[in-house]
Amino acid sequence: MKIAEEIHLSYTKIAQRFALVKGIKCECNKIIKKDGTFTVTLEIIIENRISDYDYGLVFSTNAQRSSHLGRDLKESVIGEIFLMSDLSYGDGEMIADTKEFKYLVEDVPAQEIITETVLKFIVEAQTNLVPALFDRYGIHV
Repeated sequence: MKIAEEIHLSYTKIAQRFALVKGIKCECNKIIKKDGTFTVTLEIIIENRISDYDYGLVFSTNAQRSSHLGRDLKESVIGEIFLMSDLSYGDGEMIADTKEFKYLVEDVPAQEIITETVLKFIVEAQTNLVPALFDRYGIHV
């Protein structure tokens, strides 16, 4: 799925940027399912973390069917996927996120627009990384 691949590439570039920073380890993961759903994550893990619950920063993009989100299936369109992207601390505290997008798997033009919007969000959210790493974890980048 093109949208997942492009987001994964963007996360991989961020991981490469931070790979040389002492005290940080990056893990980039991608799971794509046959039904068009996917999860792409980038974990920026602090080696000397504050606690087991606050281990660093997480970029996450999830595209799920309505049934996975606890939504009423009567209100959903068959084949509809819900996508959201966010940047949060490892303990779940949100730093930034996108609105929720809805699209059909076969709607390529909609996916292209959403991909462009999410990639723009990722670029803009990167400006929060350096201050978050310093303010919360004392790491200079």
